[in-house]
This record gives sequence, structure tokens and C-alpha cells, in this order.
Amino acid sequence: MYYEIHGRTDGAPTVVLSSGLRGATHYWAPHIPALARDFRDIAYDQHGTGRSGEAVPDGYSIGDMATELGALLDEIGVARCHFIGHARGGLIGLRLALDRPSIIDRLVLVNA
Repeated sequence: MYYEIHGRTDGAPTVVLSSGLRGATHYWAPHIPALARDFRDIAYDQHGTGRSGEAVPDGYSIGDMATELGALLDEIGVARCHFIGHARGGLIGLRLALDRPSIIDRLVLVNA
């Protein structure tokens, strides 16, 4: 899964940015500079979109997306984060919060 990390590297809180349908990192480009002043920002391309464009299997679900995102966060060492999700990205955040409540500090949903 393609992802980008922006912002602070001094132990500041992490914000995960999850976009809606056809979810790609570029959706968050206008917001990253402001968030990067106070946070470490992680934006990613959901499977089947952008630079994570590989095909998704039949039956691919929001639960699958949340599991994949959780695995990515584990891989890059994120134990706790704030989560901002737009539309489908918000549904991924809700599922991640249900499955792994200890990883979500704050959950901000936009049009979810």
C-alpha cells in the first residue's frame, strides 16, 4: 500500500488521513501543510486507487480496508493516532476503531 509521511518527526502525535471513494493521498494535499506544523501526517492510497492501483478481490470490504490500514500502521510503528476520514475513509476509521480501539485517540469523520 502506498503511503506518505509528512510533518514533524519529534514525537508529535500522528494523524492518519483517509480519503473517500477512489481514496488517494492527493485528496489531502491542501490540508497537509497546516496539519504538518503540529502533527506527523500519514496519507495513503487505498488498494485499487492511485499508486496502490492493484486490483482488489471480489468481496473486498470496509473491514478488509481497516485490517490493511491497521497492518500498515503496525508496520510503520504507529501505536496510537488521531484519524481523519472523509466519506468511505471515515467508514474505514470507524471499523478500525471498533476492531482496535486502542489505536485511535481521536476520530474525526467528514461526510461518513
